[in-house]
Amino acid sequence: MFSVVIPIKKREFQLETIEINSKSLLDKKLENLLQIDMVDEIILASDNEDLTRYADSKIKFLLRDIKHIDNICYLADNILNIASCEHIAWMPSTTPFIDQKIISDIFKKYLSLNFDIYDSLITCKILQGFILDDNGPINFYTGKKELNSRTLSKLYQIIGGCFIAPKSTIKKYHFQWGAVPYKYIIDKKHSLDIKDKEDFEIYNIIGKDFLI
Repeated sequence: MFSVVIPIKKREFQLETIEINSKSLLDKKLENLLQIDMVDEIILASDNEDLTRYADSKIKFLLRDIKHIDNICYLADNILNIASCEHIAWMPSTTPFIDQKIISDIFKKYLSLNFDIYDSLITCKILQGFILDDNGPINFYTGKKELNSRTLSKLYQIIGGCFIAPKSTIKKYHFQWGAVPYKYIIDKKHSLDIKDKEDFEIYNIIGKDFLI
């Protein structure tokens, strides 16, 4: 039913494969996915050839071209050529608290979508606070008006937990999701998205019990 893509870029600090309690972020993500019946195949897409060791009957390895490593459109087009399922889920291993139960719920929600309205699904968390950009306030006004965070308009931050779209949408936009994605909300306690060494150090402190 679903082809799941796990994209990984090679880097000096390969946080996806560093073990905590004998399991890495990638190990745990694969473990969760392999227990979900809706996952028909997993495509590990990386320029790190060391990760070919994960390949087996259910896990394909796609060697990414280093010249196009930052080009998501190029990767999306390549995935279309090898994915066997109609629906493709992109699921980095760097959101460790999005576990098997949440992934299954995301898949079920996607399958229940009205595709006359939505063309894909993305995971987000709600930003409920006073937010600025370089030009000033985005979701509030300064001055005499009373400031109350509970009355602020909602903003959404994309979490790299899961993006799903049918092949037709990926082919149309050359991207992981389409023009009208459904926003699946991830609560704060599950929304850690590890981007760098500093994030990983935080995870190393709070996530040890998770990887038992």
